[in-house]
Amino acid sequence: MCNQDQPHSHAPHSDAPHSDAPHSQGHNHGQFDKAPLQRFRPIGRRRFLAGVGQGTFAFISEVATARNVIAIALGTTTTGLVACAAPPARAPATSAATPVPDAATAIPATPAATEMVMTPTGAIVATTASGLASVTYQQVNLGFVNAYVLVRGNEVAVVDTGVANSQGKIEEVIKAAGRSWTDVRHVILTHYHQDHVGSMDAVMAASTQATAYAGAADIPQIQTSAKLQELTDGQEIFGLQIVATPGHTAGHMSVYDPAGSAFITGDAIVNEGGAIGVSPAQYTADATAAKQSVLKIAGLKFETAYFMHGSTLDTGASDAIAKYAATLN
Repeated sequence: MCNQDQPHSHAPHSDAPHSDAPHSQGHNHGQFDKAPLQRFRPIGRRRFLAGVGQGTFAFISEVATARNVIAIALGTTTTGLVACAAPPARAPATSAATPVPDAATAIPATPAATEMVMTPTGAIVATTASGLASVTYQQVNLGFVNAYVLVRGNEVAVVDTGVANSQGKIEEVIKAAGRSWTDVRHVILTHYHQDHVGSMDAVMAASTQATAYAGAADIPQIQTSAKLQELTDGQEIFGLQIVATPGHTAGHMSVYDPAGSAFITGDAIVNEGGAIGVSPAQYTADATAAKQSVLKIAGLKFETAYFMHGSTLDTGASDAIAKYAATLN
């Protein structure tokens, strides 16, 4: 157990050389050298509680190497996160220059915008700057239309439910991700068309812990026994941002993941046959609003775009959409 008598320092890390004073070769269960931890950013109570809510039992806020010192910050107490360091014994210095870690053993620096979380199963997953685990996106290919299973830590969100009798394929994807229906906490509908809400009742019957959502203007058109919560522009659900993109339908919604650099378009934009565009006019309620929604999406930045109709754009997605949007002016 590391000594918790003093809080972490918020002072910036000094570049001054480490002291050459000898270190104890044994582990002192009452004390430890806090000097290597001065550069670690402490994680607050709010982030810790968010991690606990996801079943997290340890946070690794940073792994760093400097002058042959390895420092790891962990947290397992109920009152806050405790940083511990276990620097190995230093070899006598041979020169004034700072040694360069061997390329085969150097630990890569963790990006400033992310942290690492150890789950109860022992898995290490990336987290966003907010302390939430990163989202993984799993496509449910239903033929001419897609739904998506989003996994963040131990929780799942389903975006759209496809045509009728699609719940079996959705379940397959959930299980392949190592989760179950009981982990589904959110079911988000992008709009009311039947190829997107056809399995709503079956999905909600299986997802007994889930809340269902749809755009307010579309809710009256959705035939389901489930209670639907209204989505609003800018609302945060599952750590993701809801973006109102009317036009295809009056209450159409898309899903934006700024931290994960991803965007689920719904039917605001399609990518059929490798060509980015809007839905055909016969399926679009308001062509002018649909165009404005494309321009709105083009103003966002993201690397990956997930479409309900068409293939995923894995890289350069927002640039490609912006290029298409420029043709609409």
